[in-house]
Amino acid sequence: MLIHDRVLDSCQASHNYSKSSGRHTTTTPKIGGPGRIVEVDEAKFGKRKYQRGRIVQGSWVLGGVERHSNKCFLAICPFDRRNESTLLPIIQQYIAPGTTVITDKWKAYVNLQSHGYVHLDVNHSANFVDPESGAHTNRIEGTWTHVKNRAQRRGGRRSPDHLAKDLTEFMWLRQKGLLSSPDRARLMFASELPKLLNFQNFV
Repeated sequence: MLIHDRVLDSCQASHNYSKSSGRHTTTTPKIGGPGRIVEVDEAKFGKRKYQRGRIVQGSWVLGGVERHSNKCFLAICPFDRRNESTLLPIIQQYIAPGTTVITDKWKAYVNLQSHGYVHLDVNHSANFVDPESGAHTNRIEGTWTHVKNRAQRRGGRRSPDHLAKDLTEFMWLRQKGLLSSPDRARLMFASELPKLLNFQNFV
């Protein structure tokens, strides 16, 4: 466990995250680009009071998944905010200009078009797939399910530091295609220890 946590700390250090800028983990410096589609969404990671009702403790995470690849990013939102001034800089940091970005109708995304992106959205209160454009966020929604299930198996840890480790591990496993292969994951994890412990990028 100590080796495991040390490696994850190394991965995080190689991505230079901080409390002021948010804790970010990504499988590439930037994803997307002209002609590519990235689904973007936010999710709350936390604990429900008395196991029911709305989530009252935890962290907002912004995620993006590039279609037709394993490229993606996850970012813990600084100061637990998800307004435009918080989400837009994260999107600009991790998604290349010219990308077609698909989101829901959350107001923080309304100006993406004016920042160099092709923006499509879907009204989830009416449809899962937009009837005109065909836009949907099914892949990023599915990603949240997998990430949260893994976090719950570890006891639903809620601190930002623990969550950042969970996100880093998930992204590493996803990029390597090892989410459903724990034995192969352990072997590859061991083979990459020297690189990870020397704070090298693990992509």
